[in-house]
Amino acid sequence: LGAGTLAASFRSFYDSFWRHYHFHAPARWAARFEAAGLQVLEVTEYGSRDRCTFHDLLVPLALPAHLVKTWSGRYFLLPALRRWVVRLARSLLPADRPETVLPGTGGLVCIRAVRPDPGPPRSA
Repeated sequence: LGAGTLAASFRSFYDSFWRHYHFHAPARWAARFEAAGLQVLEVTEYGSRDRCTFHDLLVPLALPAHLVKTWSGRYFLLPALRRWVVRLARSLLPADRPETVLPGTGGLVCIRAVRPDPGPPRSA
């Protein structure tokens, strides 16, 4: 569409807004955790890429809620309106479940890691 500069500006804003500083494949994230001394127990991809893209497209629509929250301390001025919005969202967006997202197709990654047991304390 010839909007490369506009797209780059939005990408920069969006990444800074969500604090996106690092994008790595799941295996690379697991390697980073292990390099930091953690034992990776599980790597789970979730949230299909299509669903994540859809959520990204909805971000600009959050501006009115953000302004209302800033002004009133509430995201919805009318609690009944919130109930209708939630019902609409639930009807349009079925829940993603980890088991429904095949490896390599997820848009988000959850890594379960633990610090290895150092063993019994040393005697002095």
